[in-house]
Amino acid sequence: MKKCLLVLIFVFNSVFSQSELINTNQSVYKYLKYLQVAGEMTRYDDVILPLTNNDIIANLNSLSSSTEISRYFLSKFSLQKDTSGYIWENYELLKKNLFSDYETTPIVYKDSLFTFKINPILNFSNLSIFDKNQKSNGGFILYGGNIKLNYNNFTAFLEAYNGYIYGDNSAVLLDKRVKQSFTYNHTKIRYFDGTNGYLNYQNKYLNLFSGRNELKWGVSDLNPMIVGNGAQNFDFFKFELNYKNFKYSFLHGWLVQPKNTINIDSLIGAVYRKESKYIAINRIGYSPTDRIKLGVTQAVIYANRNIELAYLNPFLLWESAQRSLNDLDNSFLNFDVRCLVSNGLELYGSCTFDDLNFNLWGDGKWNTQNNRIAFQAGFNLTEPYIWENILLSFEYVQIRPFTFSHLEVGESLSYTNNGFPIGLKMDPNSISFSIQADYFIKKDIFFSLRYDNIRHGDNLYDNFGNLLFNHGGSYYLGTTSILASKNPHVLDGIRTTTNRLTIKTNIAISYNLALNLGIEYYNRNSDSFNERLINTILSFSYNNF
Repeated sequence: MKKCLLVLIFVFNSVFSQSELINTNQSVYKYLKYLQVAGEMTRYDDVILPLTNNDIIANLNSLSSSTEISRYFLSKFSLQKDTSGYIWENYELLKKNLFSDYETTPIVYKDSLFTFKINPILNFSNLSIFDKNQKSNGGFILYGGNIKLNYNNFTAFLEAYNGYIYGDNSAVLLDKRVKQSFTYNHTKIRYFDGTNGYLNYQNKYLNLFSGRNELKWGVSDLNPMIVGNGAQNFDFFKFELNYKNFKYSFLHGWLVQPKNTINIDSLIGAVYRKESKYIAINRIGYSPTDRIKLGVTQAVIYANRNIELAYLNPFLLWESAQRSLNDLDNSFLNFDVRCLVSNGLELYGSCTFDDLNFNLWGDGKWNTQNNRIAFQAGFNLTEPYIWENILLSFEYVQIRPFTFSHLEVGESLSYTNNGFPIGLKMDPNSISFSIQADYFIKKDIFFSLRYDNIRHGDNLYDNFGNLLFNHGGSYYLGTTSILASKNPHVLDGIRTTTNRLTIKTNIAISYNLALNLGIEYYNRNSDSFNERLINTILSFSYNNF
């Protein structure tokens, strides 16, 4: 029996031999989504990203027929072209490795059990802002490295980098890494830094993760509702269980809220403290058919105390649990659905309930503080309805007033991390329309065009920034304020409208080298101001997509 078990484990490990996570900004995810909507990969699921090499290869291998692009990605993320033993000892070999379509690593150790790799990372970025009066220009040079260790189903990953900044502050803040950098924004030096690292284990039915890494969670790629593209990376542990048509996902994360300054006395001076803040999320996904996917997600923000065992329990209704804990926390319940109506057309929707009072649904009482909801609805379109290798997406999003905030003033229980929204990159009391076209011009050239129209009902402030009336337009001002609207309607308040047109082009020069160009037209206006900007980003990177 023991010998049989050892054989099964060995075979199992041979199948799942690479559990390294692939960054969410890799264009392979767009192509997998395109194939799924086209009906060629109906079991593909991108609610939670990133995926591992194993997942990507398995999805591509499921295709009944291949194309130039699918073969390109399959070879790029598989191990069949492993470059162990390469030594960059002369110019010709260096050039061959730099411009290879397969992974090349300057430092590699590999034996029958382990694969150990050390890669440098480098990024040159130049950013500009043009308005009607002036031009702001800046950029940075980012340098660092990553270490990868693979052992059968297990992967350990560590990445660290520093960046030197030049030019104007307003321009370099267009980059998310600089904008969210404590080093640059608070110490005022011309450098920023960052790090990610994790341990990940995967087999056919189970995935275990612990560490810090990027995360996307939601049925929409345009505007993920649970964890979005603008969220700051945070530390978390996560596990997923897969069995036939069921999938269960659980996450517990450590968030950040602003530090407190306590003045002790004239001798000791100020002492800094940071209160704790956590997030817990779980989701049950079920696919009655390959073309219909359903999901229910719970999420809780809690703070200012130790970790709650209740929110570590995957077999518990957290909404009821938080009430039994004296209703101190901010809980959410989300429902999502996706339906591949026909090959080439997918409909989807998602709705998050922050607070809900059924007694206030009728008789014109819907618009109250107690009904705090956000929802989105959209569709994805591919061939045969449109041209080959194009994915077209359209989406409507509404966030009702006060949604994602909480009763008290501040961000300890708001749906934010370190001042940045965790999910949607929109303020409460907003409506948006988004349309995006993604086009694979060639296997290594990806083009994206996106338009957003966002309308927001802002709170009323005086010239000194003091609140005059709360229309539910902020993450940080809840419903308990005496200045808060008791019967808010969507878009009540100071109306602001934002129009944004974004063009992005990614050219994969090789596996390691990439060139990215982004141009954004941004127009934001209200009755009192009109702001028009053109932002450009040009970056050249090695192992830093």
